[in-house]
Amino acid sequence: MLLASSVVNQIELEDGDLITAFDYLLEKEALIIGTENGLLLLHNVDHNSTEIVGQVNGGVKCISPSPDGDLLAILTGFRQMLVMTHDWDLLHETAVGDGDGDGDGDGDGDGAGLDVSKDLSLLLLLAVFIFQYAFVVVLLIVFCKI
Repeated sequence: MLLASSVVNQIELEDGDLITAFDYLLEKEALIIGTENGLLLLHNVDHNSTEIVGQVNGGVKCISPSPDGDLLAILTGFRQMLVMTHDWDLLHETAVGDGDGDGDGDGDGDGAGLDVSKDLSLLLLLAVFIFQYAFVVVLLIVFCKI
């Protein structure tokens, strides 16, 4: 019987902050971690070291790297999609959805009804991103359910 040893590394956060998203970055051989307070942390498991590599307004809701590791997409709590390089250079930023938090597109926050013009605009915007950043956007749609 083969037993693997387990090592648990703790990541210290500010009081009241929580990890909301994470993924593995092959290029960095580390975890990228997003928090409720908007911190972007890079955690190297082998060295048990963590560094702050950025901060986004509204907190981090989802993180999705492209399969080749060249791009990283981040969905913020303000429903902004940020696309950046693995060196943390911001390539693109755009609003996703209506921002009222209910996801129905009508801006009233009740979760009922659709605004077709906003939905079509969002679909067109997503089509452009799929063309430019196909893997990143598809992963965001699938895993973050935007």
